[in-house]
Amino acid sequence: MSWKDLRFAWSLGGGLARLLLAGTSEADGGDGRPMGPKGGTGENRVLVEGLDEYTSWQDLKDFARRAGNPVFTEVYRDRGAKVGVIEFRNRDDVYAACRALDGMVLHDRRVRVTE
Repeated sequence: MSWKDLRFAWSLGGGLARLLLAGTSEADGGDGRPMGPKGGTGENRVLVEGLDEYTSWQDLKDFARRAGNPVFTEVYRDRGAKVGVIEFRNRDDVYAACRALDGMVLHDRRVRVTE
């Protein structure tokens, strides 16, 4: 499963957040666009791979500020590896994040930042 195959939707049932595949009935807001968490659009996102065990969404947001103005961050497990998502307000910040943050060190780990 690739990053581009995922869309994010949040389920408040049981207080748990879930990742849903694109094309599922809950993956969009009914208009074909992905629902964004906390009012985000679900667009202008980058994937961050290689996070260490203790990296929090707050750490990731602080890291993202080196390249732009993040509006949302989340960390989760994907097949045992901890990964993160950063959403920015605009595409320019996405491009800047990929250029500036890819290969940088966060908590003693070199991370990969991709669209």
